[in-house]
Amino acid sequence: MTRRPARRRAAFTIIELMIVIVIIALLAALLLAGIAKVRKFAVVAQATNDISQLEAACTQFKNDWGFVPPTTFTIPATKNSADPNFILLTKRYPRWMAASPDGTPTGLPNGGATLNGNQSMVYFLGGPNNNGWMTDGPFDPGAADAKKPVYFEFKPDRLVPGTAYGLNALPVYLDPYKNPPATPDGTPYAYFGSTIGGKYPPTACFGVMPFVETASGATVIKYINQGTVQIVSAGEDGKFGPGCPLIGAVQCKYVAGGSAPAAGISPYGEGDDGADDLSNFNSGNKLGVGK
Repeated sequence: MTRRPARRRAAFTIIELMIVIVIIALLAALLLAGIAKVRKFAVVAQATNDISQLEAACTQFKNDWGFVPPTTFTIPATKNSADPNFILLTKRYPRWMAASPDGTPTGLPNGGATLNGNQSMVYFLGGPNNNGWMTDGPFDPGAADAKKPVYFEFKPDRLVPGTAYGLNALPVYLDPYKNPPATPDGTPYAYFGSTIGGKYPPTACFGVMPFVETASGATVIKYINQGTVQIVSAGEDGKFGPGCPLIGAVQCKYVAGGSAPAAGISPYGEGDDGADDLSNFNSGNKLGVGK
C-alpha cells in the first residue's frame, strides 16, 4: 500500500504578514478615531445639557425670588438698609433682620466677599452652603439646616475654589472639558444675569462682556436674552471670545458666525478664540458656526 507524502503546511509569506499588520493598524486607527470623536461629541453634549439645565434653574429661581442670580454680588456682612446687595436678599426674605438696626452682623457665611458672575450663579442656585436656602421667615436665609432644595445639583469634581482664576476662595463651576490647552485646571462657565429692569450690567466675566443683539453707536438697544441670563462655555480650546465689548465709540454686537470688530460685530467667526464657544442663545450651535 502506497502512502501519499504528507502535504507541507502552507505558511504566510513576509509580504502577506505585512499586509495583515497594515490592515489591523488601519482598523485600529479608525476605531481610535471613532472613539475620540464619540468622546468629543459626548463632552459637547454634556456642556450643552449643563447650560440648558443651568438656564432652567435660573428660570425657576426667578419664579421663586423675582429675579435671576445677579452678574455680581457682595455677600452682606452687616445689615445696611441702603446696600443693594442686602436689599436683594430682603426681596426674598422681608422678615429677615427686619427689627435689627443697621450695622448688625448678618451671620451669612463669607460675609463681605464679592462674587463674579459664575460664583454668584453657584451661590444663589446652590445656597450659601451649597445645601439650599431656608424657606421664608425671620431667620438667617443661609442657615445650615436649609429647607429649600438646591436649584441645581453642582457636580463636586467641577466645583473648585475661585483662587485659581484670580478670584476669592468661593467656588466656581467648571464646564466638562478636561484640561483644555488655555486653562489646564479647566474653564469656568461665563455667566451674566439681567437686572430687575431687564438689562445686563456692563461687567466682564473671565474677560467676556454681555452679548448684545442690537446697538446704535455706544448705546445698547437690546441685549440677547434680555431679562433672563446668558451662560457661555469656552469650548474645547478653553478660550473665550470677547462677548460684546465697547470698541472705541461703537458698542459691538454678536452676529452668529460673524467676525468684523471694525464694523461693530464681535469676532465669532472661524479661527477666532470664541469660535467653539457654546451658549444658551445660539440654538445649540457653536458661536463661530452660526444658527
